[in-house]
Amino acid sequence: MRKTVFLAALALLLFPAALPARADCAYELEHAKAQLRTVTDRGRAAAVKKYLDRAAEEQPVAEVACRNDVTRAWRLLKAPPDDQAERDPNKPLYGEPINNGRPRPATGARTQ
Repeated sequence: MRKTVFLAALALLLFPAALPARADCAYELEHAKAQLRTVTDRGRAAAVKKYLDRAAEEQPVAEVACRNDVTRAWRLLKAPPDDQAERDPNKPLYGEPINNGRPRPATGARTQ
């Protein structure tokens, strides 16, 4: 009986160590680098790359500092474009054709 209780307690102590860690910095770093490839703004890409390079340097040493830099990079990646206020609201942001390839409507009074 004592042996069973001891083995059960030992298993409960060792079980969490056998599970994989939650999303660690290396996992988030790889996903942020993949997302960086889609950025077209060079200034934003340079700023994100700066944070990701610093996170890659810190990753083996300091997990918290690495995660902080990856979080800063994600915030830059998800931020709206700087010139969003000046953009035409009818113009798509990603270069897809207006009106799905149909001809552009004439400007002026709307017809219903």
